[in-house]
Amino acid sequence: MIWTILLLLVWNTIAEPSYCSFAQSLQEPNLTVAFAAPQSFGKTHFIVGQPDFFDLSGAAVSDYGTPTRAQSTSVRSLFSPDDDMKKELIHLIDHEQKAIRAAVFIVTEPEISRALSRAKKRGVLVELVTDVGCLKERANKISMLCDQGCRLYVYNPPSMNRGSSLMHHKFALFFSSATVWTGSYNFTKAASKTNQENAVIISDKKTFEQFAFQFKRLKDRSYRYGKQARA
Repeated sequence: MIWTILLLLVWNTIAEPSYCSFAQSLQEPNLTVAFAAPQSFGKTHFIVGQPDFFDLSGAAVSDYGTPTRAQSTSVRSLFSPDDDMKKELIHLIDHEQKAIRAAVFIVTEPEISRALSRAKKRGVLVELVTDVGCLKERANKISMLCDQGCRLYVYNPPSMNRGSSLMHHKFALFFSSATVWTGSYNFTKAASKTNQENAVIISDKKTFEQFAFQFKRLKDRSYRYGKQARA
């Protein structure tokens, strides 16, 4: 009995400080696993650990309490000409039900342009910001998209930067699924067939909101092209 009491005293002296130090280290923000030990642990328990001590499910742990499920994020990468990037983009366009907002440096690809026109015809809001250089491309689809009722905007840099500032983005936003398409891929035949290009498809609410905010900035820095969009 005396030996048991002495052993308890030694355990409390050694285990408690190390446990507190270890618990404090768990407050680092990068850690994805937390220990939910009771306050009495280290004082009345000889077994190091307890059932369901770790959360290995990938959930975010908040204050060492009940895990809060992290928001699902999906990221896919595509590379041309190895992947059929045009097919993937048209698939996203054809399945959109609310709105498509895109900022693209050059728009000359006929199949992508027709997909955007189809989206407009089924009631999807289609807005596109492009660079003035696109208008100089003989095969540009800006007038055709405008005639179909899409809203077109041309980047209009301050006079001091005119001629040197480009609207060089290549991204598209799909509002039904809060999906971002972004990368080096222009809406051109060469980008699909011969160029070495990339695109990343991101389904993540925070990323989507950041791109949507930037699109609004681009619109504010642009002028409306051509005819008024049809209802």
